[in-house]
Amino acid sequence: MSAEKLRGCSLLRNCHDAMRVEQQVLKGLLEHSPDALYLDIGCNDGQVTMARATEIGTKSVFGVDYLVDRIRAAKDKGLTVLEADADHWFPFKDEAFDVITATQLIEDLDEPDEFLRETKRILKPSGYAVLTTNNLAGLHYRVELLMGRQPRCMSPSEFTHGLAEDGTYCGHTSLFTYGHLKEVILMHGFRIEKSGTHTLYPLPVAASESITKIFPSLGAYSYYKVRK
Repeated sequence: MSAEKLRGCSLLRNCHDAMRVEQQVLKGLLEHSPDALYLDIGCNDGQVTMARATEIGTKSVFGVDYLVDRIRAAKDKGLTVLEADADHWFPFKDEAFDVITATQLIEDLDEPDEFLRETKRILKPSGYAVLTTNNLAGLHYRVELLMGRQPRCMSPSEFTHGLAEDGTYCGHTSLFTYGHLKEVILMHGFRIEKSGTHTLYPLPVAASESITKIFPSLGAYSYYKVRK
């Protein structure tokens, strides 16, 4: 196996580990609320959405996505799913939801400010939203830049770097540092209840957890629990 393929396999393995850590982080942020109306923006096929709904304890589960096959798969799992572009207006009334999640989404949007405005509009005054994304200032990105390399998942070209989980190449559109996205969230009138980062490539999970608690700006992925 070539060095590039080995590097790709290692990245995929690390990504899978990071997503498992993220699911644990979300479990600590989601509140048990059986009567909550829950919306997952970018619900994909609905599998992860339904797992989060179980954590919340609600059966009132809604989703938004833009790919027909994903929407069909999510509906088969019991979600009420609407086709919509997260860069623009959401097809919901004001203050409609108690809980909103949007995980690993904002980095792929062309209009992150519009997304935040719409999320605030459809969130109930007593509700909360949980957002996660890549951290532009993550330690592995800093190291790659120091080496003169284009960081993975930051290339605007489909032909270079950015190996995704399915083996395709990608480049995110709107990457924020952990600290800067905090500032932007506050500018949109949200109150940040809890935030942090997780995962330090290529360190093991236990070491990453200890370091990111002290130096949150270094984690690979950022998370925020926010209220109006």
